[in-house]
Amino acid sequence: MTKNPTLLKQTLPGFTLLLATLAHTPAWAEAIISFPSNTEVLVANGEANTATTLTLANGTQQILFKHIDSYRDFGDKKRFTSEAIVLTFTASDGRYEVELPNINSNRGADNFNRSPRLTITDEQSNEVKFKIDVLKKDGLQLGRNYVEEIHLYNGYAPEPKAPPKTAPAAVAAVPATSAAATSSSSAAKAVTTPVSDTTAVNTDQINVGQMLDFWYSQADEQTRKAFKRRIENQ
Repeated sequence: MTKNPTLLKQTLPGFTLLLATLAHTPAWAEAIISFPSNTEVLVANGEANTATTLTLANGTQQILFKHIDSYRDFGDKKRFTSEAIVLTFTASDGRYEVELPNINSNRGADNFNRSPRLTITDEQSNEVKFKIDVLKKDGLQLGRNYVEEIHLYNGYAPEPKAPPKTAPAAVAAVPATSAAATSSSSAAKAVTTPVSDTTAVNTDQINVGQMLDFWYSQADEQTRKAFKRRIENQ
């Protein structure tokens, strides 16, 4: 079959352009989000994550992080760590870059904690809309469970973990000599009301008995004799 040279000349440029377009079109299936190196990422979409470059499924992104910086104040170097910041925005099929301002003074640090500022841009350098909030916690900040906190922030609690199985707790023995233990046992019997097998043991009375055992073991011999005489005269 004879090929038509004119048809090939007309078709080839269009086909070449299509191939070139496909070759330069990124086949994103996820959103890639980059934070500056002076960022402490804590949670991404409800899961603990510490990477500063995140590859996440398309859709709404919620990232919890802290901004970390350092500056000089009257010659002293100060380290700034912001409050935990909740960043929420929509991202899909592309790269996104988060930019944070430099902190260079005490005032700048305070202003950032009160009202955090940042920008997000896509591959075309277009700014992306976002929502930002501060996740504050009163009191001690060490050992915070940020995954649990972000779940509570979103209005639901994470599934509770099953408590570990433990053996039944034994009643702690009060240190005493063998002679003191025998005497204290007799003293406890004398002041404890006998209970039948069908009667529930009064927890408060058990605690009282343990306290009596303890103080009896701490007393000297003269005090023990006086204590026993009081019991016998009841």
